[in-house]
Amino acid sequence: MVAPLPRDGVTSLLLVALLLAAGCAPLAPQPAAPEAPEADPERLYRRAMAHVDAQACQQATPPLLALVKAYPESDYGARGMLALAYCELESGRAPAALALVRQVIARGEAHDRMDYALYLKARALLAHTPAPAHHQTVEALQTLGQLQQRFPASAFAEQGSQLHAATVALLAGRELEAARAHLAAERPDAALNRARYLIEQYPKAAAVGEALSIMSRAYLALGLEGMASSTAQIEQARSAATALSEER
Repeated sequence: MVAPLPRDGVTSLLLVALLLAAGCAPLAPQPAAPEAPEADPERLYRRAMAHVDAQACQQATPPLLALVKAYPESDYGARGMLALAYCELESGRAPAALALVRQVIARGEAHDRMDYALYLKARALLAHTPAPAHHQTVEALQTLGQLQQRFPASAFAEQGSQLHAATVALLAGRELEAARAHLAAERPDAALNRARYLIEQYPKAAAVGEALSIMSRAYLALGLEGMASSTAQIEQARSAATALSEER
């Protein structure tokens, strides 16, 4: 589930037009026509958000498009674009959501929703189907790192931390799977490299224990008994420390 949009809620009108022309209009097979803009952007935004809160993004789309069109350089314009991105993500259109969020982030500090924009960007990257590519997963991890570093007190920091841990586990799991495959195919050099990379890049991942075991077996296969023994000792010490920590 994507986190609820901030209630207190910039972008390029060209992007909106391109998305519509490309068939990426939010939540409808045909592009939704924006409503006539109201003089009060806050009122227009809140009316749209009432539809979003009711899980009625199709009804939210026209007022959101009107908001973005009428107030493109305002904070409410950025909020409207993020709301559109949220609806795209909820509808399973991660690439369109990502394109919208990137435009908001490009504005830098010109709006007050950067924390939510970073969080939504990470969610959009990880929501690509059938599965995110490696570079998308890495970018999501970097984005979540920015969120935690720049906005540690944000309401999205805790959710971002949980997503960060899940993303690390995903990346470490991929490296572990590759290391297993190399070892099974009697390629100890390759298995050793992948296991070492996993440990260096994701030292807090749960997969580190098995990665150490793979390294030990790879060293044995290479005839490096001393390295195998020392690695096995490290694995045992780590396992004992983990068990002690869990008991506490």
